[in-house]
Amino acid sequence: MKIDKEFSKMKRPLDDCELAGLEESIKKHGCLNPLVIWQEKDILLDGHARHEICTRLGIPYSVWFKSLPSRPHAKKWILEEQLNRRNLSLDSMACNEVKLRQLLEQKSLEEDAKTAKDKKT
Repeated sequence: MKIDKEFSKMKRPLDDCELAGLEESIKKHGCLNPLVIWQEKDILLDGHARHEICTRLGIPYSVWFKSLPSRPHAKKWILEEQLNRRNLSLDSMACNEVKLRQLLEQKSLEEDAKTAKDKKT
């Protein structure tokens, strides 16, 4: 599994208190939520903090593979998932909505998916 710097920077980092709480929870209960990996590229999409903690502490984790046709689709998925997080402030949510709108305006994701599919054949 690869870590993509751009993808990891798309998420609001946990503050020290949240990170400590997550680490304590993982130590006590294990990693309860699977990490999400972009199936076609083997890139981590969700669970960067959990991955870092589990790797550092030698705690096993499960993964869930998400099939996406292109990098813009992966970015869209990340932004949409972030909009559903409880720990986002209103400012962070608004910022993610703007980023998502900009991504959708750059190029039709359907066109991008077709291009990606055509390259495979």
